[in-house]
Amino acid sequence: MTWSVHIVLTLVAILWIGQYLYSWFRVVAFFNTEPIQPSNISTESIEIICTFRNEKATLTSFLDNCRLILEEPSVCITLVNDHSDDNSAELIQEHAISGNKKFQLIHSPQNIQGKKQSLNWAIEKSNATIILTTDADCIISRNSVESLYGLLMEKQADLALGLIAFEGGNSIIEWYQKIENSALVALSTYHAHLGSPTMGNAANMIFRRSAYLKTQPFKDNLNIAGGDDIFMIQAFLKSGYRVIYSNDLNTQVTTSVLSNWNDTWQQRIRWAQKSNYQEFGPTQKSQIQFVVFLVFLWGISIHFMLNQEYAVLFGIWSFKILGEFIFIERLFTKLKQPQPSYRSIIMSSILQSVWVPAVALLQFFVPVKWKGRLA
Repeated sequence: MTWSVHIVLTLVAILWIGQYLYSWFRVVAFFNTEPIQPSNISTESIEIICTFRNEKATLTSFLDNCRLILEEPSVCITLVNDHSDDNSAELIQEHAISGNKKFQLIHSPQNIQGKKQSLNWAIEKSNATIILTTDADCIISRNSVESLYGLLMEKQADLALGLIAFEGGNSIIEWYQKIENSALVALSTYHAHLGSPTMGNAANMIFRRSAYLKTQPFKDNLNIAGGDDIFMIQAFLKSGYRVIYSNDLNTQVTTSVLSNWNDTWQQRIRWAQKSNYQEFGPTQKSQIQFVVFLVFLWGISIHFMLNQEYAVLFGIWSFKILGEFIFIERLFTKLKQPQPSYRSIIMSSILQSVWVPAVALLQFFVPVKWKGRLA
């Protein structure tokens, strides 16, 4: 192969990596730049609904924080037991919060199976004007609820999505999730700002119940694992309702990343499979482009290794990882979280370049496993 081809491949790699890094610098620069004011919840009733299955390990912390939220006069909390078999329900009944009149534990009937069915059942039973959904492995606060509610009211929106913060240990798989998940939250906020929403997180959404009942966002996808956030966003937008994203840390709830490789793999497979049902054209396009970008990097890496062009290979990957150092550090500064170590960033960058193409390919062959749920 001639030197001209080597030069072209090198230039394409540099330009493509440069575009990739430039895009991320723009995302990080925009993140957490739109402060909002918390609002006292005095004029409308809010019901926080959390559908759970086998969450005994996380429920105590969740319930402790819920007790503080119930100090807000117009807020009530409903936990929906999606057929747990790990004594989660018994733990809730023994917790001090169970005596609060504004708290209730309900159990999905036998004919209601899965998260979306259970959530839909609970929303239809509710009498609240505003619904906020979250997950039992999240830590929510009175400030985050009031801030997200304030955003919904200020923008006169029908659906508002709050931010998510991620915590966990220092293993490679945990740091990989903290870095990637935080970047995806920032990216979803940026895409929404550009008018092209691509993703969301059902662990921190607030919406008008009347709009939900009119759109019935889950009616055609109850058997699909996950995706309640995406399907709701799509249904609201198609019906002409206003959907907004928070860009202020005051709205964020905190959740822990997964602690092992298998659970993380299953989560990523589930995320990838639900994206196949999205109607957002730019979403699939950007995902495919990123996978092609990573495959290209590995392709030219193999090419340069076979041709013993180690200096070029080192330079290309150093350019990519150095740029990631910079924007990841800036992102975590904005998140007001401890910075990942250089080793964590390098290992996460290498892992991502293998992990993402593997998930993209194997999602078509690997069945979803999700806390024993079918959907």
